[in-house]
Amino acid sequence: EGANTFVLMASADVWVQVVANGVALYDGVLTGNSELVVYADDVAITSGNADLVQLWVNGENVGSLGPTWDATYIYP
Repeated sequence: EGANTFVLMASADVWVQVVANGVALYDGVLTGNSELVVYADDVAITSGNADLVQLWVNGENVGSLGPTWDATYIYP
């Protein structure tokens, strides 16, 4: 639970790890065209192919996690 809503959408199979409020919530492969919704105050999201993951924070599209293979998005 948390004050923010994070939605991850994968355009192809991609490994992601989500740590929310200091707790590891997800560590695995998101399949293509799937999404993962996390409610948290803060997150660290890491991906093995960051360009394949689009992120929305509180309804606003912030784009891909990054242009590189391994990237981490930290909020706030």
